[in-house]
Amino acid sequence: MTRSITALGVLSFLAAAAVACGSSGDSPHTTSPDAGGTYVAPPDQDILLKIASLSPTDGDDNASVSAPIQVEFSKRVQVGNSPISLTDANATPIAATAKLSADETTLTISPTVKIAPGTRVTATFGDISDHFGNKLPKPPSWSWTLPPWLRVGGTLEASITDPTVVAAGPGERVAVAASVYNGAGIYQTLVRSIDSNSGTWTALGGPLDPAGSGHQSLLVDKNGDLVVAFLDSANAVRVQRWTGGAWHDVDGKGPVETSTTYTTLSMALDATGKLYVAYAVAVPGSTTDSNTFARMLDGGSWKVVGNGPVNDPAADGNATGGRIALSSKGRPYVAYGARVRTWDGNAWTLVGTTFGSLVCGTNLAFDSADNLFAFVCHDDQAQHYYYQLFQFLPGGWNSLTNDVVAAAPGGGLLLTAGHDGHVFAFAGASGTGRVADVTTAGWTPIEWTVPNLGAVTGLAVDPNGRPVLSWYDGKTAGHLVQRLNR
Repeated sequence: MTRSITALGVLSFLAAAAVACGSSGDSPHTTSPDAGGTYVAPPDQDILLKIASLSPTDGDDNASVSAPIQVEFSKRVQVGNSPISLTDANATPIAATAKLSADETTLTISPTVKIAPGTRVTATFGDISDHFGNKLPKPPSWSWTLPPWLRVGGTLEASITDPTVVAAGPGERVAVAASVYNGAGIYQTLVRSIDSNSGTWTALGGPLDPAGSGHQSLLVDKNGDLVVAFLDSANAVRVQRWTGGAWHDVDGKGPVETSTTYTTLSMALDATGKLYVAYAVAVPGSTTDSNTFARMLDGGSWKVVGNGPVNDPAADGNATGGRIALSSKGRPYVAYGARVRTWDGNAWTLVGTTFGSLVCGTNLAFDSADNLFAFVCHDDQAQHYYYQLFQFLPGGWNSLTNDVVAAAPGGGLLLTAGHDGHVFAFAGASGTGRVADVTTAGWTPIEWTVPNLGAVTGLAVDPNGRPVLSWYDGKTAGHLVQRLNR
């Protein structure tokens, strides 16, 4: 039974014979005969009418706009013409519909207008009674707030570095991989997950390498399983899958590569679920130079993509790190330093020109129309970073925006695409940060105000197309995870 709020914001319920009289046609105010002909009171006649539960709870400051608004009563109820009203903090009515459950004990309220994030909502009860005419004592109200960004779980401890967040789904599930200090001079990679915004972070197994590990990347494979890439204590690249009880190498054999350097690992999946990983490898005999490689898991074995390193050692010089993205046709693109190259089936060819000198990082992502975006960090050598967004066009890289955000050293930039190909960007440090929708029209900021931002650390998109962020709070010295509330 669905009801509507009037123009004054009051839910107006139409009377129905089935509700007023009961399914058997008997008045709800009468008693019923038992098998021996003796009349007995209905089972809920002596139960006091009261509110059994509220959702969201009263005073909740982390309520989701998509969560149902429900009231559970202690017994069956009937409603009059003005059972409840919704208003915002300015007492402005909020239009909605309401539906009473089949057992007449739960009222579900559904706003028919979009409630803006940041709104404090108040629900006030009116003409509601049980089937014996007993009304709610002192008709109450309750309030909750819809923040622009939802907190996901509690604050993660300060003794972690570079947490990488991924929205795994289904529902609100989120997982975080991070290096955690063990108190004895060793950082160990741990993966935690949480099933809801209000849940508790749970460790998935123990340290991936008790002797030390870091520089992790995390994604969800085609089967919905978590996959993590990291450097182990021997500086070897490992890629492991969570099987529900333990972490295992995805190829069942061991390290992907055994001679890596300090690097940021990245992974990607093609449309068939084939897994790719990119990383840097030390040049034999050199203590400073490295080459970037990409590998794919094919037939149970890791195979080098192409006929050697992604970079051209003679033309590019030192190539550290590697951010990989795949087009809809599975063609790999890898960014390293100021350059992007793609494997065309014969060679790693340069994509456009370089992004200039003093580039401190580049991230790549494709949208649903196969537009390639690059988010580039420039170091001005004056204790600031500047972030710039590009789209690749037939004529080369087209700058969509300049000076997106400037931040002190220690900042970061991230670019990622969701399941629907919607691209988001996240950048900043030292109190200044930006989150934005990325399209061919440029950068559209999303409201996000954090007075104590220390550094951005993770960005992902959940199955519902909502960005999920992880960042370091410079005031509390803890790491936080948030989800866009929409």
